[in-house]
Amino acid sequence: MRMKNKKLIAAFCVAIVLVVAMVAAYFLLNKQDDETKKYLVGLYLQAEGDDCNDISGYEVVIVDAAYFTKDQIQILCENNGDVYSYINIGSLEDFRTYYDDFFDITLSDYEGWEEERWIDVSVVEWQNFCIDLGKEYLDKGVDGLFIDNTDVYYMYETDDIYNGLISILSALSKETNLVINGGDIFINRLIDEGILTDYVYAINQESAFSDEEYYLPYIEKVNGYGVKVFLTEYHIDEKTEEKLNKYCDKHGFLYCVLEEED
Repeated sequence: MRMKNKKLIAAFCVAIVLVVAMVAAYFLLNKQDDETKKYLVGLYLQAEGDDCNDISGYEVVIVDAAYFTKDQIQILCENNGDVYSYINIGSLEDFRTYYDDFFDITLSDYEGWEEERWIDVSVVEWQNFCIDLGKEYLDKGVDGLFIDNTDVYYMYETDDIYNGLISILSALSKETNLVINGGDIFINRLIDEGILTDYVYAINQESAFSDEEYYLPYIEKVNGYGVKVFLTEYHIDEKTEEKLNKYCDKHGFLYCVLEEED
């Protein structure tokens, strides 16, 4: 009788262990899935066309359409919300096929980015090239363009540089929605001149919580003109991310956090 009870107890314990293991596995898998889908913005600047099936469930995705075919962009559009293509209009990267074509009009080294040089956006040939490149990406089916390095105006704060940026944005904004990455000095001049929403659909501000006193009032001011806001943070701790999450919930902003700059 005692042996039978021991067998029953042992069987019961095994059953409990199996149930606990199954429950733990369930929550572990769901936790991993939640982390994968943690952010509504997906910033995939290093991704290539073969990755298109692995990028899904985002409200906003940013890729470099130079490395995607039209069919691969279509897959991204089917699996996500808005898909934007990165385009660098303010500096020249040495890995681009057109690097040698425009090196002569570069202005200086880009501190912190050895592969880049600031470029003279007042040169009409560069303006036309950027406009054509943006249209090429749009022809692949992206929903808009993610414009980088209008910060060239911070480096070279002249009317020629400002007007060169305006020429590019004026042409592209007639074709699609533009998200400006960074570029606060340039954005502030657009505000001062009352033409912000003529060219800008949204801004993406990086590392806003590195200087909250400056950036938070700035992005709220921009948002006050009806411009959408995306935030990208790098290497932040759990406490800062909690603050970021609450802040974005309060203001209706979208954000993502990256471990490495992409």
